[in-house]
Amino acid sequence: MGWQHLALAGITLAGLALRLYRLGDASVWWDEGWSVWLARMSLAGAALRTAYDTNPPLYYWLLHLWRLAAGEGEYAIRFLSLLPGVALIPVVYRLGRRLESRLAGLLAAALVAISPFMITWSQQARMYSLLALLGAASTDLALRLWQRGRWRDWLAYVGCALAMLLTHNLAALFLLVQNGLWLLNLWRGERKEVWRWPLAQGALVVGMAPWLMVFLPRMPTWSVAEPIHLWPFLYNYWGASVRGSTVHIEQSALLLAVSGLALLASACAYVLAPSKGEDRRRLAPPFAALAPPFAALAPPLAVFLLSQPRHFFYAPKPEPRYLSAFAPLLYLFWAGGLASAWSWLKGRLRVIAVLLLGVSLGSLASSLPGLYAGRYITDDYLSLACTLRTYVQPDDLVLLHTDSDWPVFAYHYAGAWQGVPNSVAWNDQSASNYLHQFLPGRRVVWLVLTPDALRADPKHSIEGAVEAWCGVTDCIRDRWDFGTRSLIRLAEGTPLPRPALIAAKLRTGLSSLNGAWWPYGRGRSGDQWQAYLWWQGTGAAPSLALVSGGSTVVTAPPSAEPAQAGGLVRLSYRLALPEPGRYRVVVIAGERALSLTDLRVGPAPVTGPAVSNTGRQPIQATFGDVAALEGYA
Repeated sequence: MGWQHLALAGITLAGLALRLYRLGDASVWWDEGWSVWLARMSLAGAALRTAYDTNPPLYYWLLHLWRLAAGEGEYAIRFLSLLPGVALIPVVYRLGRRLESRLAGLLAAALVAISPFMITWSQQARMYSLLALLGAASTDLALRLWQRGRWRDWLAYVGCALAMLLTHNLAALFLLVQNGLWLLNLWRGERKEVWRWPLAQGALVVGMAPWLMVFLPRMPTWSVAEPIHLWPFLYNYWGASVRGSTVHIEQSALLLAVSGLALLASACAYVLAPSKGEDRRRLAPPFAALAPPFAALAPPLAVFLLSQPRHFFYAPKPEPRYLSAFAPLLYLFWAGGLASAWSWLKGRLRVIAVLLLGVSLGSLASSLPGLYAGRYITDDYLSLACTLRTYVQPDDLVLLHTDSDWPVFAYHYAGAWQGVPNSVAWNDQSASNYLHQFLPGRRVVWLVLTPDALRADPKHSIEGAVEAWCGVTDCIRDRWDFGTRSLIRLAEGTPLPRPALIAAKLRTGLSSLNGAWWPYGRGRSGDQWQAYLWWQGTGAAPSLALVSGGSTVVTAPPSAEPAQAGGLVRLSYRLALPEPGRYRVVVIAGERALSLTDLRVGPAPVTGPAVSNTGRQPIQATFGDVAALEGYA
């Protein structure tokens, strides 16, 4: 094994570590919830549903199979994206070695390994890292096919490219790059087995035909309202490529300027002295000189053109994630310039090449702390969904009001529910008409109130219509508050049922303590942390404590939910997380103490003076149905 392979192994391991770090420590967001919702369907159902969206079904099929084996936790669903994100590193090395040199391949692999852009989308339950892998791999296989002309290379390319096309619609831009490179290859006079390439493109059309027959009649036709200008588009692309995000991009103007100068200097070195050597693999000029810049520039420019408003197909807002799969081609061009500078400059002048490399790698690495900072799971729907799983019966109706973030809710609650459309300005009449299709024959309704409910329904018309259905004399009303969200149960004479243990994370096996649940194992100082115990006993209910170094830091008393005397009851505990540190969650029942789990607490995201909340208890203040305040004292 040569030094190049040892270096590549080290770069790949570093990329793996950066992608594993805090992989499961962020809450699921809208698109990830959508992915899991689709993955819960059958393979045929997912294909039919995504045909109304903008992406083919391959990723959702893979996630469907993956979740059956690995589960649906935040870490598990994202690990599927991590695998192609790591595999991309050696594939980019192979592509860089084939187009440029071994040094260019190693530098490109290093840029991909530490790129915040690549790391971000390797840690999301979306298809972009898979698209990047298949796009780079199919391009490498295309080059190998042109060089060798073997049937097994042809089959490998067709299979990889077909999988790429079934991953995302923008995969067609990789075909644009590959066919452009093929024309450049013809330009330099390469005619070896030239007919195999058109045959491969025809095979892709035939392979995609079944999906196109499903997709084309159902494809969306919406478009952005305003044209996108080129300079802001390119600036955001560059910002995402360096920082991993365009959020507060104005705060990184100096970083983007310095890294941009490094890219410009690398491009100049590439033009003035393209790298040469035995690793060029017979890719002679003009193909060798034009291929990397063409591959780097063609996809973003095509995305820019596709994002312009029009009246056919769809033209979405050009989000940075749409370009993440093509960023490795940009890093490859960047690395080619760095390698050219190293081969061109001699003697002491190579200090310039080393400095250029340090600025390039440092620009990407400097954004890594911000990528991980503040990454914590929040209790958005965690406790609320646990309550639903504990009490909802098969004939109950669950209403999500509104459905603005329904994929996040659906991720946490896999049961049946109905969404109240967020695009309607609700009044008493429209609320009554809408709910009439769901309420007849029901005896229990669960109403999930989200922060968006007050915007769409300021007069609480949906809630009022449900209460009117429930009646006055025999209506049983229960309410749970979870920060900015609430859960209301309205039942026609039906009391709260016996709590089910299906939601419990831990079965203790003790006679009195039947189960336990907590939202997460890593939180922030000051966060409201809510836990539940399933308790059945005649004695005093236990308390919950956070212990550090043998000392009790915070103690939370129980709050029992309605239950028959002596029956199984779910106890609720809410406490404010103390100062940063590592704590043990302990159940204290009389003289006995049962350790449940470890809880790590990070610093609070505050801008003002820090206030200790050790030993404090959460408080709430409500002002009618208009506003609510939460804190601790």
